[in-house]
Amino acid sequence: MSELLRLDRVTKTYRQRRREVTAVDDVSLTLGSEQIVCLVGESGSGKSTVGRIVTGLTDPTRGDVVYDGVRARELGRRGLRKRRLGVQLIQQDPYASLNPGLTVQEALVAPLRRHLRLPSAAARARANDLLADVGLTPDTFARKYPHELSGGQRQRVAIARSLTVEPRVLVADEAVSMLDVSIRVSVLQKLRGLCEDRQLAVLFITHDLAVASQFGRDHSIAVMQHGRIVEHRPTHELVSDPQHAYTRALLAAARHEGLRSGSTAEPPVVHLHRTDRSRREPAPDIKKKE
Repeated sequence: MSELLRLDRVTKTYRQRRREVTAVDDVSLTLGSEQIVCLVGESGSGKSTVGRIVTGLTDPTRGDVVYDGVRARELGRRGLRKRRLGVQLIQQDPYASLNPGLTVQEALVAPLRRHLRLPSAAARARANDLLADVGLTPDTFARKYPHELSGGQRQRVAIARSLTVEPRVLVADEAVSMLDVSIRVSVLQKLRGLCEDRQLAVLFITHDLAVASQFGRDHSIAVMQHGRIVEHRPTHELVSDPQHAYTRALLAAARHEGLRSGSTAEPPVVHLHRTDRSRREPAPDIKKKE
């Protein structure tokens, strides 16, 4: 497995009024070809900032991003742009990530024309192939606008768009968190199959440990807390024998016995950052005094 991208002791800080806020604190992470790393943590843990640094949308305050063994600061402007083009982002919100004024085909043709310099006919043919790859019939969906699609269909289009420039690394930032539970499994299965077929490295960012354990099976999970990676181990080891207290807390919050026992059944999607109302004690009866 060759190394495609590496974060080397990366830190990202922001100025907030008179104080400095550390979003990412001394994080090191490696993505190799055909490798899936699931980055799990609660809201505000810094995982999305890591994703933005990996894609080049945010520069680290300290530390280095290394592309194919070459540090980003050693690359010229053109070289850095080319390397970053090979790292594509699938955003969380399928309702905001697509241009409402472009048809599905136009949204896919644009990067093919701009970055790969394909002729119009070849770009349209390639766009139709990508739609078929993500499970959408070109004859039905190519001329539709985003508002005519369901959430799951929009996210499939977003996945197809991320593949237009033939990336080597995908960053999926909460890519299914806004979809209905019934749609999530099929979208995740399609995404994983596409990544395996294309031998892509994937950084899969989620707050949901149950989803991470399924998408990252046979790979690894990194757990983030307060901007730091507190545990990074193979998925089956982390789920069956967590070493860090925060990982154990996430597993306890998931409350799914199949997750701990290694059941092959698809676990239900459990939002770890929310309080489970079904486990609350019933409110006591309040009787009016006579």
